[in-house]
Amino acid sequence: MKTTLHDLRYAEQQIPNLKRESSYTAKKNTVSFELSLHSSKDRGEIVEHIISRKLKQLGIENTTFDHNAPYDIAFSIKNKKRSLRIEVKSSLMNKYFTWFYQNIKPNNFDYIFFSQVDPIKGLLIQWTTRRRIMDGIKKSGLKRNANGYSLSMKITKTNKYGIKMFDLEDFPHESKKIACNS
Repeated sequence: MKTTLHDLRYAEQQIPNLKRESSYTAKKNTVSFELSLHSSKDRGEIVEHIISRKLKQLGIENTTFDHNAPYDIAFSIKNKKRSLRIEVKSSLMNKYFTWFYQNIKPNNFDYIFFSQVDPIKGLLIQWTTRRRIMDGIKKSGLKRNANGYSLSMKITKTNKYGIKMFDLEDFPHESKKIACNS
């Protein structure tokens, strides 16, 4: 006899003070719970497609690339000879209530999107530029490891690295200036 999700949910309801190892529950936020069930690789690819779709809704045509590409999304703007590159990083909350982003290689992107899978608020998305990442890394004295830089942070407008972050709706903050000034 096969055990179903309904069987699991019924059993969980029978235990009044059931404690979960994970901070992610469907009751707190369905989107973050569902994302927490995926491997980091699969979650990353899902988030890339979410961001790609949201950019298209903002009128920014773009292309996503497979997991082995040096960046995840590309888009073009007027007066720019090459496509602009976007890297996407996603993270679940760790036991220290922060989000850990790994393998950040600033030479591979023009913009980076950080996706914070928050157990209560859901999927939060902020972006910044390569220049701002490099400034934050220099100020913090972080050392690059073999696979790039690692940042442990909440993606708020102000974070411990001093990296200014922007809302998804404000993208492309700097490329608009570039398009107008070129």
